[in-house]
Amino acid sequence: MLVMIKGAGDIASGIALRLWRAGINVVMTDLPKPSSIRRTVCFSEAVYRGETKVEEVRARLAANAADALRLLEEDILPVIVDPSHATGHAKFVEPMALAAAAAGADGLMIEVHDDPAQSKCDAAQAVTPAQFAVIAEKISALRKAIF
Repeated sequence: MLVMIKGAGDIASGIALRLWRAGINVVMTDLPKPSSIRRTVCFSEAVYRGETKVEEVRARLAANAADALRLLEEDILPVIVDPSHATGHAKFVEPMALAAAAAGADGLMIEVHDDPAQSKCDAAQAVTPAQFAVIAEKISALRKAIF
């Protein structure tokens, strides 16, 4: 079984710990710049540091979905940046995705739909394939300039 938890703050991290210790694979998502207050007990710290440990459970920022699965095999809890759900609005997806890429995130979860207005879920935060292509090009250029 695999459980994806949206958010990696203190409450979500507590839930993730319980599931992890029960033998359930967990993948967490969080903002490009998490706003966790109690950062020493949050898996969201992996977004800032690349890796963190909460109560002896290691978590690492995953580059992409394949990397998340590889980390699970290594008994490491993966954290993925999610600019779509983080803002709830398509107009903020690009700046949040660029901020995450500038901070070093290699993996992003972005809602894409041919006609976002007709999407049965997450319509407000979905971008079109054309918008996604522009975001991907900008991220590629940004990463080449920074890294």
